[in-house]
Amino acid sequence: MDSVLFNIIRYTDEHRPDSITLENRFESKNEVFFKSIVNKYSLDYLYKDGEGTYYYFINKLGRGVDDLYVGIGGKFKLGANNEFQNFEESFRMWRMLHKELDEKGIEVYNDFINNKPLDQYMNDEKKHYIEFPNEYVGYDSNKKEWKIIKLR
Repeated sequence: MDSVLFNIIRYTDEHRPDSITLENRFESKNEVFFKSIVNKYSLDYLYKDGEGTYYYFINKLGRGVDDLYVGIGGKFKLGANNEFQNFEESFRMWRMLHKELDEKGIEVYNDFINNKPLDQYMNDEKKHYIEFPNEYVGYDSNKKEWKIIKLR
């Protein structure tokens, strides 16, 4: 499980140094950075379906806050040498208290692994479930990162 979380954060950590890029994030010279932050993350759920797709849900302390956490869900497959393939960050949740994230996170995750639409959780600032994707921010599956797709 630790190696799975370690590899997931190589994709999901958005506050890495500029010297760590999509192209070099898996080079051994960058392991020191990722090892220094892995303890800020927790792998809450990992499920493998019958097609070999792994569905994950991790959480981390929100940046700049001491008591709010962010949930991140997505999926990937493993290649012959256990390398990640088709990695995707499917949703990122609003910052919230850990207890609230535990409750809301499992609700969203259960629908996610059962391939149910997540629309009911999206784009509702009052309910605070999924922050993005939304009409302004989408996931770039080639760059493996979120990007602005429309300005407000």
